[in-house]
Amino acid sequence: MADSAHILVVEDDAFVQKALRMYLEGEGYRISTCDNGEDMHAIMASDPADLAIMDLKLPNDDGFELTCQLRD
Repeated sequence: MADSAHILVVEDDAFVQKALRMYLEGEGYRISTCDNGEDMHAIMASDPADLAIMDLKLPNDDGFELTCQLRD
């Protein structure tokens, strides 16, 4: 799976995060997960994702703002 696309899931609900991970890994994608903006930035700095799936209503972060930061 070294050549598979890398997807980052930013989601604070553990059930949703696990469900997305299981489904996407089953489809052959390489998945990273986190539940906040700080960890998202750390993952993107060390292992950039090809796609991010973002929860827009994170408890301590604004998903819209995090999405804009990824685009920059």
